[in-house]
Amino acid sequence: MTLGELLEHPGLKLKRLGGEAGLSRRVRGVQVVEFPEEAQGLEPGSLALTTGLWMGRHPDRQRAFAAALGGRALAL
Repeated sequence: MTLGELLEHPGLKLKRLGGEAGLSRRVRGVQVVEFPEEAQGLEPGSLALTTGLWMGRHPDRQRAFAAALGGRALAL
């Protein structure tokens, strides 16, 4: 399944917030990641899920988390 197909799945009611780049990428697995240091363990093609609780509404924490992903995941 591609990221685009996953986002279009009617039962999930997901909303795409980013652009169209990467929508054709294959989702090969799903991993839960809560902290930046956990991003190292993401497998290529993973869909990264997070509650984002530790980030809250702190832009500096959000940027640190995104930087730690470093292109390892398809989406959050």
